[in-house]
Amino acid sequence: FASFSIRPVDPVGSDALWLGRASYTEPPALYLVPDIGAWASIGGTLPLIKRDASSALDDNAFAALDMSKDTVRILRALSPLYNATAVETLQLEAVSKDGTRVPYFVTRQQGTKNGPTLMYAYGGFGIPVLPTYQATAGVAWLERGGMYVEANIRGGGEFGPAWSNVARKAGRLKAYEDLEAVADDLYRRGLARPEQLGLLGRSNGGLLVGNMLARSPHRFGALVGEVPLLDMRVYHRLLAGASWISEYGDPDNA
Repeated sequence: FASFSIRPVDPVGSDALWLGRASYTEPPALYLVPDIGAWASIGGTLPLIKRDASSALDDNAFAALDMSKDTVRILRALSPLYNATAVETLQLEAVSKDGTRVPYFVTRQQGTKNGPTLMYAYGGFGIPVLPTYQATAGVAWLERGGMYVEANIRGGGEFGPAWSNVARKAGRLKAYEDLEAVADDLYRRGLARPEQLGLLGRSNGGLLVGNMLARSPHRFGALVGEVPLLDMRVYHRLLAGASWISEYGDPDNA
């Protein structure tokens, strides 16, 4: 599983693209696709990366690229920062309270079950949680036998505006129900236990953590909310809070 970023080299004068690729276990890489049509006609595959100093172009070679060639080139590739040789990523689905299927990713040493598990989620403002290289989690968590979970709950932008908008304002509880469903699905599959499941969230994700503390403390062994938004009765009067009314609603008109 991987995420891609695509930008035109020249949106008017060429069919060339900058293409970035990242996954939970493979460091990010930047490619040049000189002609998207020609690339698609041969299957749209990417060249294999040799993770050493020769896998990237130096500045002089970068400046001298021949854009007329059809060959896809690797421009930059980060070297591995943790040992992912035996690490795998699974995409699974939980069923939320209203029947919606909620995808989530599990990254682990192959075959690991019922070990310490760290879950991350956001679920707000249309911001997607996508596969990215998890170097810190890899060194501090995965190499030591832990599991890392990312939940694509509603409110995020993983599946377009409808996925995001349904969890705005009065629908906010759907994001929390989705997260509870993911935790329950981990238990049902025998992948994790409540006493060894930790939840991490930041900002809007900190609000998510606060709701789990209030709603479902029995589902988690640890809860970490960083820079959380918690006082929802007066948030719209604090700093930039008024700009978040479209996401959370107006407490004065509830």
